[in-house]
Amino acid sequence: MQKKRPRSKGTTRDGSGATPPAPGADKRTVRVRSRLVAGVAVVGVIVVAAGTPAVLGASADLSESQRLVTLAELNQQAVVLGHSLADERDAVTAYIAAGRAEEGDGDEGAKNRAARTTRVDQQIDEIHEAASAALRRDLSTVPSLRRTALTGKGSALEAHQAYSDLIAKLHGIAAELAEKTPPRAADATRAPLTLGGASEQASATRGLLLAALAVPS
Repeated sequence: MQKKRPRSKGTTRDGSGATPPAPGADKRTVRVRSRLVAGVAVVGVIVVAAGTPAVLGASADLSESQRLVTLAELNQQAVVLGHSLADERDAVTAYIAAGRAEEGDGDEGAKNRAARTTRVDQQIDEIHEAASAALRRDLSTVPSLRRTALTGKGSALEAHQAYSDLIAKLHGIAAELAEKTPPRAADATRAPLTLGGASEQASATRGLLLAALAVPS
């Protein structure tokens, strides 16, 4: 006959023979798990906080780069418009110096003026949306400037100066672009600025020479 082993005090077993967990074990597990989760959360906050300045800096650089791109596109339009205004200035100056007589054979001269006027007005319309309020106001004076030059009593030199002042404001966009461009890319904007200034001076001088030659002898 098999003898039964006596059970030790304080020991209990379920039907499977497994010993149940000690009292309070579940609470300790929860506390450990909570500490691990809290630790991971703290590390995540530290990583995010450490990366925030870099993210903000990159965002600021991107915004500034986008502003420079927009300004460069505006400058490109301003350069084209400046050349067209310079052509109109030179022709108008010579026209006034000649006593406001028709260019060439009359009809051809009128057609040339109409073509220049159409080109300038179209380019003003194209730049209008991107231009600043101050530049839009300056460009809005072109029709009256043109009328005064062609039908008014002003001199050729006065018309030449009025056109030149407006062209200088367009060249001011290139100066602003060169000033705002980071040093690492400054050469790419300052060289065209210098070249544009020299080109405008040469064009202005040519206009005055044409006006002098157009004066009736």
